[in-house]
Amino acid sequence: MLYEKLIKERLDDIAFMELKEGKTIEIGENLFTGYLPLPIMEKDLVGEIVDGKEDFNLELILKAAIFLGGLDKDYEYNDIYLNMLYSLHDDPKSFIMYEAMQLLKEKNIKDAIIYFNYLINMDLDDETVLFSLGNALELYDISNLGDEDKNQFVIDMMHIYEKAISKKEDFSLPYYKLGYIYALFGQYVKAKLTWEKFLKYDKNDFRRQEINEQIDYHMPNYLSEAALTYMHYGDYVRALEFFNAKEKTQLGDGDYYNMSICYLELKQLDKARDCIKKALKLNECKEYLNQLALIYKEAKKLNEAIEILERAIDKYGSDYYLNYNLGVIQLELGDRESAMINFEIANDINPTDKLNQILHPEMEKYFED
Repeated sequence: MLYEKLIKERLDDIAFMELKEGKTIEIGENLFTGYLPLPIMEKDLVGEIVDGKEDFNLELILKAAIFLGGLDKDYEYNDIYLNMLYSLHDDPKSFIMYEAMQLLKEKNIKDAIIYFNYLINMDLDDETVLFSLGNALELYDISNLGDEDKNQFVIDMMHIYEKAISKKEDFSLPYYKLGYIYALFGQYVKAKLTWEKFLKYDKNDFRRQEINEQIDYHMPNYLSEAALTYMHYGDYVRALEFFNAKEKTQLGDGDYYNMSICYLELKQLDKARDCIKKALKLNECKEYLNQLALIYKEAKKLNEAIEILERAIDKYGSDYYLNYNLGVIQLELGDRESAMINFEIANDINPTDKLNQILHPEMEKYFED
């Protein structure tokens, strides 16, 4: 994950001492014997040397071991360091969680992330560890990252919260966080479903009120996205139910455009025309003019359709869909010469096999079939 790459630089802050062959180090009631690199943070190593200490503080060694394990999951001595932790602490997981939360309170976000990551790398994580890591990632400063990396960082955070839920399905807080992330990415259907899961499991009245308000606030976006999903699957009747569930004041030009498409697919031409005219009133653009022309074409009002397409081309310039549809209508009216010109323009913009067949001189028979 990207956040792991961003914290890797802390590896440069770790130095090593060596436990020589035949030497031992006593931790708790256990003795560790044989060659072993002993990690220590460079600043701690300097401090120990300045103080003139002959025996190094084992807590400092284990602190560096936690850093090392949090930054490098595959370091070959991680298991030995973990055994050392168990020798010094009855419950290393609780100890590390406490230290990580203290680092968060001190605004030392990067080090807190490393501690949480250690628990994950050593398979000591649970839903609380993962949720806490997600919270720490939210506090991490990503202002210097490019847009692509910022998105990836948030996606990593999302995956962490999703893993927390996979550990304990009825843990409400990850749903709370995930809903906001999904909404941030414009996934309003997913946000609503996730927040509804939160409401199912969470009992805190203040949080529940907040999320109910968020669901209400994003409802127009949810309805539009749900409608588009049904459009994608060709269920135009169901799509229109979602569009029509929105308040009239909440309907934007994009909504009216998509409603027009639905009505056209259902052969309800009057409603299709009314909707696209509302879209054009809010925001005139070539896509909406093209849709109006298609409605007139379906209604066999070919001259009106040609007039609209020519006006759109004059205003917005050549366009694959405008010129192609104009060519189709001209061909239908028997104006093959004008049609070929528009097909040529459309093919220059976006070459397709169909247009190449139409334009190919040996395909004369194509027009006779």
